[in-house]
Amino acid sequence: MPDVLAGHHRKVDWMERAEQTMSALFFNVAMLNFRWRDLGVLVVAATVGICCPPSQGWAADSPKATVPAPSYDFGTIAQGETVSHCFELENNGTAPLKIARMELSLPEMTTRTSASIAPGKKGHVCVELGTSTLSLMVSAQALLFLNDPTQPRIPLVLTGVVKAPIDLIPMGAVFAAVWKGERAEQSVTIVNNLPKPLHVRGLETEGQHFTARLVTQKPDEVYKVLVTVPPDVPPGRYTGAVYVNTDSARFSRIRLGVNIFVKTEIYTFPSAVAFGTVNLAQLEADPSLAASLIEEFLVKKHIGKFTIKSISSDVPGLEFTQTPKGESNTFRVDVALSTAPLHPGSFAGNIRVRTDDAAFPELTVPVSGEIR
Repeated sequence: MPDVLAGHHRKVDWMERAEQTMSALFFNVAMLNFRWRDLGVLVVAATVGICCPPSQGWAADSPKATVPAPSYDFGTIAQGETVSHCFELENNGTAPLKIARMELSLPEMTTRTSASIAPGKKGHVCVELGTSTLSLMVSAQALLFLNDPTQPRIPLVLTGVVKAPIDLIPMGAVFAAVWKGERAEQSVTIVNNLPKPLHVRGLETEGQHFTARLVTQKPDEVYKVLVTVPPDVPPGRYTGAVYVNTDSARFSRIRLGVNIFVKTEIYTFPSAVAFGTVNLAQLEADPSLAASLIEEFLVKKHIGKFTIKSISSDVPGLEFTQTPKGESNTFRVDVALSTAPLHPGSFAGNIRVRTDDAAFPELTVPVSGEIR
C-alpha cells in the first residue's frame, strides 16, 4: 500500500456549499464541482477565486506532474457500496514531486497516496468513496496541491450514479442564502423507488426561522417538501430539520436538514479561514510547498461599491493580498501563511477588514490552523 500523506487535508463547511447553491442569484465566481448532502445529489460549489495560477513555464530541476486519467466513472451502483479507485500520477520532471495537501469535496471520501514521487517514476492517489448517504448523480473531487510550478493544482474526480430506495432531489437538505429583508423558498422532492406505495403521514419541524409544507405530486410515489424563509428573519446562520413521517417500516422518518444564511449588506464568504493541519517537517524539507499555504475569502456588498481601507490580524505571520484594488462591490482576499515564524502548535485569532462603509466599518473573520 502507498504511504499515507502526512499533509494538509481540508473539507469545506456547509455554508460554502449553501452560498454556491444560490450562486446564480448572488455570485459571479470561478466554479469547481463538489457536493454536500445528508441524502442528496450533485451540488455545484466553488472555492473562492481562481482555480489555478497561470502557467509560468517549466523550469529546470523541478517536478512535472502528469495524470493520464484524471477522472473515473464508476457507473451505477447500489447505495451503501464503496467506490475504490487509484489514479496514476507521473513525475516527468527532474526533481521529486510532492503533494503538499489535498482538499476533499465530500466527507464520505478518504485518500491514500505516496508523499513523494521521484523523477521519472509513477505513484498513485487512491480514493475511496462511501455511498451510504449518497444517491442519484454523484461527483466527488480530490484537489491535489503540488510543488509543480507549472501545475500546482490538479483535480481528480469520481463520477457515477448511486441507486437509492428513496431519492431526495436535489439533495437531502435545504440550503437557503438570502439577503436581509428577502423571502426565500427551497424544496426537496421525495421519489419512491420501492415496489410498495409510500404514504406520507405528515411533517414535523425542528428549529425556528422557517416553515415547511407538503405537496403531493403523485400519490404513493412523488412528494415535494417546501421550506420557506420569511423576510423578517434577522441576519445570521440558522440550522434545523424537517422530518417526513411515512408508513414505510424502513423509512418511517426521513430527515431533511435545513441550513439558512441571512446576509447583511456587507459580508464575508466563507465566514472563517481554516488552514487545517500543516506539516512542518515537509515544509522544512521542501520550502517550495509554502506556495500552497494560501486560503481565500470574499468580501461582498449587496448593492453599491465600497473600498477596503486595511486588512490586519492578531495572528502573526499572515500576509494579505486584496483583489481588486480601489473601489468594488466584491473583493477577494488571499491569506498566505508565512513559513518564517512557524512553530508546532495550534493557532487561532481574527482577521480584521476595515472599510469606508459607514454602516459596516469593520468585518471580522476568524482564522485558525495547526502546525505539526
